[in-house]
Amino acid sequence: MFCMRLRGFSLLELMVAILVLAILLTIGIPSYIQFREDNTLSSAGRALYGDILLARSESTKRNNENLKVLFFGGSAWCYRITDLDASTCDSCTATCDINGDGQSRGSDAASYPKVQIKNIGYPGGELRMGTLRGSMLDGHILLSLGSKEIKVTTNKLGRVYLCTPAGTQLTGVDACS
Repeated sequence: MFCMRLRGFSLLELMVAILVLAILLTIGIPSYIQFREDNTLSSAGRALYGDILLARSESTKRNNENLKVLFFGGSAWCYRITDLDASTCDSCTATCDINGDGQSRGSDAASYPKVQIKNIGYPGGELRMGTLRGSMLDGHILLSLGSKEIKVTTNKLGRVYLCTPAGTQLTGVDACS
């Protein structure tokens, strides 16, 4: 008859395995947290970038020169794409649509936890689409999360740029020139 001895782990082997696991977690958790924060900030910047392009496209498609992106700063920030004036679309809770279609376009702080609008570089917090097709105002929005920042810049020709200011580095986002 064949006899097999079953062996388990010794206490010393188990303690070494737990120690190695603890070291890996100590190194890995802060890196993971930083990765998530960088990804959240990058996602907020890319969403704003895409929504500005959407506003430019809708303005051209609808031949609507009143279209704009309105920015509302503070801890509960938001931005909305609308053709309404700032007195009608005056907060994040107001109905800000295009041609009365009832559809709100834009985003807010709830979608990007801890991200803040650090600077709104448009007069009156409005990014207006220009009178020439596809053009818009010069300006920028600076988003931040902790010590990291991402900047979305527009120019009169309708170009939109996404970059990171000096001292900030986010994977997949070029430095501002």
